[in-house]
Order: sequence, then C-alpha cells, then structure tokens
Amino acid sequence: MQKRLRMPAPLLVCTSVGAALVLAAGAGAVAVPADSPTAADQITVDGTGGGTLQLPSYKGDTVSFRVHATADVDTPWAAQGSIDVTHVRPDGTVLADFTATVDCLMTGDDVAVISGKITRGGAPGLPGEEMGHQIGITVADHGRRDHLGWSWYVMGFLDTRPCTSTAPFFPTTAGNFRVEGP
Repeated sequence: MQKRLRMPAPLLVCTSVGAALVLAAGAGAVAVPADSPTAADQITVDGTGGGTLQLPSYKGDTVSFRVHATADVDTPWAAQGSIDVTHVRPDGTVLADFTATVDCLMTGDDVAVISGKITRGGAPGLPGEEMGHQIGITVADHGRRDHLGWSWYVMGFLDTRPCTSTAPFFPTTAGNFRVEGP
C-alpha cells in the first residue's frame, strides 16, 4: 500500500488593473480594489488633552485640545477631522475657543503633525485675526504623558504650511492622545 502525501495548495497572489486577487487552499477568491485603503494604510490621531500653562505670558492659563484626524498614509494632504481648542485665563476669561477642519496629517512613530483651517469660533483674547487661517499642532503620544505643540504660540495666527507645526513643547497633565498608523 502506497501512502499519499497531502500537500497544501500554494498561495497565489495575482494583481490586475484595479484589483488584487488572493487564492488559498479551501478559500474562495476575494477581490479587493487596489486603491481602497485598509486599516494598515490609515493613520489616525484621536483624543483630548491639556493642562495649565507655565509660559511667561500665560502662566496659570488652562488649555485643552480635542483632536480627531484620519488620513490615508499615501495621501496625508487629504486628511479629515477636526481640532478643537480652548484657552481660558484663571479668572475665566476665554482667550480662545475655536475649531479647525483638518486638511493634513502625518505621523512618524508616536508623533503626529496635524494642520487645518479655523472654521468656527475665534481667539478674541489673543492678537491677530484667526478665522480662515491655517494652523498646525503636534501631538507626541507618550501614554498618559503626552506632549503638544501649536503653531500660533510661535507665530500667532499667520498661516502655516500644511502639515507643519512646532516641536511638542507642552507636557499635558490631563487627557490622552493616541497616534496610530504605519
């Protein structure tokens, strides 16, 4: 009696215009459009954070940021999401309360740079006209010890280039951000 060896069917990957086709033993064919993003192709930043400033002109002021941004790794300039910012003096005076619509997101390891245009609210207690201006923030995800940077601290509400901001100089004491992606 001769013993037959059972060999698994080989994995076959074929690429055609607009689709990738994967075949495996015991599995049917699955077509996935080549241009559709998968979770591995997405980058995201999500979370809230803030704390009390110790900067000379703003000592004791409270800032808070809420960020939700997502982009395809190959098209960071087509990012979507929002950035919400609040800056309040110790006496309760609101210096800034605005929202920016995200237009660019780039990540490297645990650091993300997010930019967008201010579309709601304003900063009546800060110098400069802010509505419609391009801003940038940087998020460094260090677990519960995140750091932030924001472009308007250095250059006011002058337009920044997409996907640019400052170094993450501010250690958050509240909240948590998650930077995820390849």
